[in-house]
Amino acid sequence: MKNRVLTFNNLKAPPTLKTMAFDVIRESIIDGTLKPGEVYSEQLLATELGISKTPVHDALIKLQIRGFISILPQRGFQIKILNRKDIRDLYEFRDALERAVIRHVAPKITASQLEACRPFLIGMDQFDNTLSFLQNDMNFHFYMAELTANPQIINALEEIWDLCLWVGYGSLEQKGGTENVTSEHMEIFKVLVQHDVVTAEKLIAKHLQSTLERVLKVV
Repeated sequence: MKNRVLTFNNLKAPPTLKTMAFDVIRESIIDGTLKPGEVYSEQLLATELGISKTPVHDALIKLQIRGFISILPQRGFQIKILNRKDIRDLYEFRDALERAVIRHVAPKITASQLEACRPFLIGMDQFDNTLSFLQNDMNFHFYMAELTANPQIINALEEIWDLCLWVGYGSLEQKGGTENVTSEHMEIFKVLVQHDVVTAEKLIAKHLQSTLERVLKVV
């Protein structure tokens, strides 16, 4: 009797408690459930999440590294308040990185890679909430970064994505915010189809500048 070859999809490992805690706390900061400047108890948060303090503490360390919080020994943790200079500095760094991405990607992006971008170009009406739209918006930028195959650029952008989500959330809650983002991404996409590096770089800079201006209006 011949051995049958069985084909199964690979099982994905479930997220760790640390990862789950990180995601929940991060999203609570982004959507304003946890308020800038407020001090929160690590123990109380662990109780609310129904898990031990260890994964919560590990998640908080990562959030501190990412620039979201300050851990206060014997007190808990405080959500940071980002001022206008903090935000300008963040977008100045992001602008330099994303221009580098475009210079890498625009000359050689393939038809199949462009097709893979389309799910990131859909409007707010396809999402349940602003955060889901914003995460999809950031996926457009991160997908482009991955196409560079440059781990330094990818890692640098990955380190600031969450902060960009945080500061960008409030601006997209304003009237017309999501429509502007979608249309600006479509402009960039159309130029990438033509492999026009110069125009694509100008458009990504314009997009980030307009995003910064929208963010600063609600700070």
